[in-house]
Amino acid sequence: MKKRIILAVTGILILLIICCVWAQFQYPKLRELPLPEKHHWKPEGCRAAAKYPNLIPGNNIGFYDQHADVRNSDEVSIALAPVMELDWIAEPDMYVYEGLVFDRSGNIYFSPMFSPERVILVSLEPEKGKRRWAIQGFSFGNGTPLVLDDPNRKNGQIVYLGSYHRILAVRTDGSIVWDVPTGLAPVKPDDDPTEKHSYGINYHPKTDSLIGITGDGHVYVHDRFTGRSLLDEPFMLPGERSPVKDPPIMKVLPMMLPHYKRFSKSLPEKNNIPLTMARILLGNGVKVANFFSVDPVSGVVVIAATAPDQVDGTTDGISEFGALYGLDLLPVGKGKFKFSIRYRIDFEGGSASTPSLSADGSRIYLGDNYGKLLAIDTARGTLIWDLKLSDQIGGSVGVASDNNEIYATTAKNTHKVIDRGDHGEVVWRSSYDVFDLAPLQSEMNMLLASPAPNGVGIVMGAGYFLGPKAPLPLKLAVGLLDRETGRIRYVTEAREESIAPTTIGPDGGIYQAHSQLRRGLSLAIFPKSMIGDPLIGGIARYKPIRHDLFYRDIIDSIIDRLEKISKVYNTCTETSLQADISVVEVLLRQAESVYRKALIERDIKKNNFKKVKSTLVKVQSLLKGNRTAENYQKAVQYIKDIALNRR
Repeated sequence: MKKRIILAVTGILILLIICCVWAQFQYPKLRELPLPEKHHWKPEGCRAAAKYPNLIPGNNIGFYDQHADVRNSDEVSIALAPVMELDWIAEPDMYVYEGLVFDRSGNIYFSPMFSPERVILVSLEPEKGKRRWAIQGFSFGNGTPLVLDDPNRKNGQIVYLGSYHRILAVRTDGSIVWDVPTGLAPVKPDDDPTEKHSYGINYHPKTDSLIGITGDGHVYVHDRFTGRSLLDEPFMLPGERSPVKDPPIMKVLPMMLPHYKRFSKSLPEKNNIPLTMARILLGNGVKVANFFSVDPVSGVVVIAATAPDQVDGTTDGISEFGALYGLDLLPVGKGKFKFSIRYRIDFEGGSASTPSLSADGSRIYLGDNYGKLLAIDTARGTLIWDLKLSDQIGGSVGVASDNNEIYATTAKNTHKVIDRGDHGEVVWRSSYDVFDLAPLQSEMNMLLASPAPNGVGIVMGAGYFLGPKAPLPLKLAVGLLDRETGRIRYVTEAREESIAPTTIGPDGGIYQAHSQLRRGLSLAIFPKSMIGDPLIGGIARYKPIRHDLFYRDIIDSIIDRLEKISKVYNTCTETSLQADISVVEVLLRQAESVYRKALIERDIKKNNFKKVKSTLVKVQSLLKGNRTAENYQKAVQYIKDIALNRR
């Protein structure tokens, strides 16, 4: 009898252990969410803005630069679709490290970092993701292209791309305007990708020029119209490579290699994709590991890189410290310029964050390696305040033009921070409680936050943490947070992960540049049955659906901003007021487009399109008329009259 009891107890314990192990290694499940209710956030006070000289793209109706615009705000003026679903994945054999951009027709442009096919710039059409054209060449990625209006052709636009040794201007039909060398040596397949990678080009409005930056610290400047170099030779930042301090998890990287073969068929074996990407992201053995900003008002170029060798106390060819550089581009005669270092701020441990600028250009925001958000005076390079967050900030922060809001992402959360002038204040940390998890599993933040009028675009996941800097996702989702509360409004399952920005297109959908590292690590560690599908590259589109709810969000956003304008129009600067009106004009155009799609998709059954269109025209006319409270309040009533009854 006693033996039977012992056997029974032993059997129960073994069963419990098996159940615990089985539960631990279950795939997280994304719960079915209700359709999103009305968003809670509203703009208040005067919108932060500056009169940007020659800033051709104007309002953000989708990303036109790596982080939406030249100041790296990750902010758009259009509303984000409240409900989305995966539509297509294009160019699956391309590893796209940085993001993608759009022209005003919604066509897509990107540069793969690793690809079996030797192309440096690819364009896709937006409906099916089919390739439109590609520019041939070899590189280790050229950052995200830049799209600006063409001043010589009405309604025309030009796509600019800067590689390590080559910079070019291409019309949206694929015809090359100019293609010139940067002055740096051509890239070869057996070169070090961490040095020969270009992080992309930014626009410098004061000189109407294009500035590019490379992994080994070179900065080049070219005239936007002709491609002519404005420097005698590329400028070299004064730092050295950072030390290589690979964490223990890097020992798993050889196990990841088989999963990346589709992206590296034409490269020598020494070009180890996961090792390259891990070192860039961790800032190991590199000089520059991120993008940079341009203040369109003062022209200051803000770059995060390594400090000069001797700053760490030892001159040994290794920079232990990072630095934030403020550079002025000064004329030296005969159409030439030179860089002058206005200031340098040294950081122990450096920064993995691309610097972002406030909408008026007065402040720089970035994260250090110790979990602090820093606010720095753009003109003087002095620290204004710092704020400790829950963990290290990953990448750039989203900087909104309204309500002094900053959105900083860490491995586990998105943080909404308010800049109070002399200090920063965390007002919420997001909750990603939308997964059914097994024991020891956690929700995790996977990408940067992109603020829009009706929410914050995010990419999240669920899985395990192998240390604070090693999230291992088993399930992914894209969607949006409520800007006021930080709660999930809606998410949809995502196919793949990325280390590029959370990119919002002109249609209000989220577009993902596939560049896996964390999911590749998951594939190397966990059984295939847990991970699901193999790695896939390329570009994914998460298209808007339920256009009735989308239209509702846009109308609500218009009403909120018009009501705010009616209260502050006579207390704000002309620049601030015009910035607010420009956002309303963008939303008015979006409302018409989305209402039309709602009819086509049968999301709206009663056809009031004529009334909607005529009302939107009336509001547009009022905005161009006398600036009075009565006119703005009348515009609010017009918009409320075409709002859907179902809220």
